[in-house]
Amino acid sequence: MANITVVSEPDHTSAGPDADTSAARPRVIRSAGLDWVKFDAHVARDGSIDPVDKALYAALSSFADPQDRATDPDGCDAPTRAVLAACIGRSVDTVDRATKRLEQRGLIRVERRVDPDRPKCHLPSVYELCDHEMWDERAAARTKARKAARKAKATSAPPEASNAATPGRTDAATPGRTGAATPSRTDAAVLLPSKKEVKNPPNPPVTHPQRSDAAGVRTAEGEGEDFAQDDKRPDVDGALVAEILRMRDDWVRSDVVKALRHPKVARRPAELVAAAFRIVAGDDTTDSPGRLAAAGPWWAEAARTTRPKRPTLPDRCDDVRHDANVPHDRMLYDDQGRASRCPICHPAVLTGARSPTTPAEEEITP
Repeated sequence: MANITVVSEPDHTSAGPDADTSAARPRVIRSAGLDWVKFDAHVARDGSIDPVDKALYAALSSFADPQDRATDPDGCDAPTRAVLAACIGRSVDTVDRATKRLEQRGLIRVERRVDPDRPKCHLPSVYELCDHEMWDERAAARTKARKAARKAKATSAPPEASNAATPGRTDAATPGRTGAATPSRTDAAVLLPSKKEVKNPPNPPVTHPQRSDAAGVRTAEGEGEDFAQDDKRPDVDGALVAEILRMRDDWVRSDVVKALRHPKVARRPAELVAAAFRIVAGDDTTDSPGRLAAAGPWWAEAARTTRPKRPTLPDRCDDVRHDANVPHDRMLYDDQGRASRCPICHPAVLTGARSPTTPAEEEITP
């Protein structure tokens, strides 16, 4: 739990200018791991947003991760409703109403969790601020506008003079004696090394071979060559990047690669990440690829789809030594009741754990 500091300060809210300000009231300050937080400029200048909603938005920014803009519900300083109420100096009911208003404006997303052991109890919710998605959209719009401006400027620029124009007398003039002069002996002289350099030649400069693989993305048929490989960054699957861009043509390639290189995504198995990214990209409510790094339900759904299925065993063989009363038993029983694995239909043989040539007479403890 975060530390709480109580500071006494004069109460200047008393009525009248002659009121006694010597009386002090406590001011509660919750310590934070950051000295500053990110706050959307449009939200700060929007007069239609209630001041309490802005205060709650700022408090959530202090708990959110600077990269994925989501809170950690399992950390030591989880933003519970009571903690948020203490941060903005309001009641828990006021926090609930402000949270709903921020959700309706599309500024935050809330994942409300229920304790599986106690269904009537709730765990700390996961708050995700949507400002990073708005920042990505605005950055993409500005980039598009700059490209359009450069294209328009290049189209309207006057064409340069052609080199194929008929040369004048000056161009056709024969070079003078100075231009055609033969180099002098000074120009043709060769500098010989000194005796000291001949005895102690300098070390040759160390040259590093240039990397031939300019693409850090594993691609198929030349997809993703525009990303230079960085040894400090994990590689991403170029085929997956191309597939996600085909699903969402409104996304930018660099944002997709950035989402795959996020530490919370890169440490997961590649097959699980691919399945989860397809789910996130197929969701119409997803505005930015950065949503993949959040703790959403798509990870559990992807884990269910990528879980390997058990192999289906064929029917039991017709050997009369099987127990007819137990249809699923794959053991063979002799006249004395001793059991052994069936060399034809036993699962250990079918799955390759045992060779089919194992004699059936090998005694197995039932």
